[in-house]
Amino acid sequence: MFPPLAAEETLKIFMTVLTIGLISLRFLLPAWWRVRAVRWGAAVGTCAVGFGFAMWVGGPRMGSYPTSYWGVVITWGLLTLLTPAVLTLPVVAVAWKAASRTTRLPRRKVLQAGVAMVPAAALGASADGLASAQAPTRVARVPMRFATLPPDLAGLRILQLSDLHLGACLGLDDLERFLLRVEADKPDLVLFTGDLADDVRHIGPALRLAYGLRPRLGVFASLGNHEYIHDVRVTRPLYEKSPVPLLVDEGVALRVGRSTLWLAGADEPAGHPTTFDAGASSFDRGVRASLSRAPADAFRLLMCHRPEGFAAAAREGYDLTLSGHTHGGQVGLFGRSVLPASERHAYWWGTYARGDRRLYTTSGFGHWFPFRLGCPAEAPLIVLAGAEASTPRADRGA
Repeated sequence: MFPPLAAEETLKIFMTVLTIGLISLRFLLPAWWRVRAVRWGAAVGTCAVGFGFAMWVGGPRMGSYPTSYWGVVITWGLLTLLTPAVLTLPVVAVAWKAASRTTRLPRRKVLQAGVAMVPAAALGASADGLASAQAPTRVARVPMRFATLPPDLAGLRILQLSDLHLGACLGLDDLERFLLRVEADKPDLVLFTGDLADDVRHIGPALRLAYGLRPRLGVFASLGNHEYIHDVRVTRPLYEKSPVPLLVDEGVALRVGRSTLWLAGADEPAGHPTTFDAGASSFDRGVRASLSRAPADAFRLLMCHRPEGFAAAAREGYDLTLSGHTHGGQVGLFGRSVLPASERHAYWWGTYARGDRRLYTTSGFGHWFPFRLGCPAEAPLIVLAGAEASTPRADRGA
C-alpha cells in the first residue's frame, strides 16, 4: 500500500479541492447550490474523505497499521474520483453562463445539461485511467551513462521489477506472459525492488518464474513496505526458501570480466510498524551497513524500495539506485508524474541525479488501485554506458 503523498500534503490537496468545489457551487453556480441533491452530495463526499483521512492518521496512534492502510485506500480512492469532477466545475460554470445567455432553451434545461457535464467529465477521466491500468506492462528502456563506469560493465542490461502487487490487480499469469516477452531483451541481471505480492502465496512462484530467465548475473530481491504489511515474519521466509537471494542492508560482489559490481539491498522503514511516510534519514544506518564489505573499486548499485533513500545512497557512494514505491503517482504527463515534488517526495518517476550519482524511480509493474492516467505500468530495462557513449532517448515503448 502506498499513499501518493504524505498525510499533511494530502490534507492540503483535499482542502484545495474542497475550496474550489464550494466556491464554484456557491458563487459561480448558485442555481446548482440550491439543488438539495448537490448539497447532500458535497456533504457526503467531504465527510467520506474526512473519515478516510481520520483512519489514516489515527491508525498509528491506535497501534493499528491495517487501520492506516484502509484509511489511505479510502482517502485516495475518493480523491481520485472526486478531483476530476471538482476541477471541471469552473469550466462548466463559464460554459453554463454563456449558454444561458445565448440559448433559447429554458434555463432548467440548460441547468440539467450543465449538471450532467460534471459526472460525464469525471467518468471520462476515470474510464480512461481504469482502461489504461489494464494495459500490459511495458518495457521502459532507460540508458544510464556514468563517467567512471568500468569498461566491462558497458552495455550491462538490468531488468527492474518493482511493485507487482500480485494478487491485487495482476496475477502470476501476467508475470509469466511478461517474462516471455522480455526474454528476447536478454537482461544480464534481474532485480525485484519490493512489493512483490499482496497475496503472499504468489511470492515463491513469482521468484521461481523470474529465476527461470537464467540471466548471467542472476536474480536478486529486496524488501518493500508490503512485505511488512503482510507480516515480514511470513513473507521473508518465502523469499529465503526461493532460489532468489534476498538482500537486506547487505550486498554481494558480482564479477563482470575484470570488474566488480557491488549489488546491495536497503531494508524498508516500514519495519517500524506505523511508518507510512519514511524520511530520508530513515535509510542512513542501513545504507551504510550495506557497504561494509564493498570493494573500493566496485561499481555500486543499490536496490531501495523507496526513492527517499537516494540521498543516503548518493552520500555513501552508490553510483546507481533503483527504486519504486511511488507508482509515479499513477497520473503523469510527458513521462513525468503530475504530483508536485516536495522535501519528502521529490523523486516520483524517471531518472534523477545528485552530482554523478543516479536514481531511477519506476512507475511500477502493477498497482493495488487499478487507475493509471498518462503513467503506464512499466518494467525498466536499465542499460549502463560510459561517458564516451552516445545516450539515446529512453524508449518507453516495447
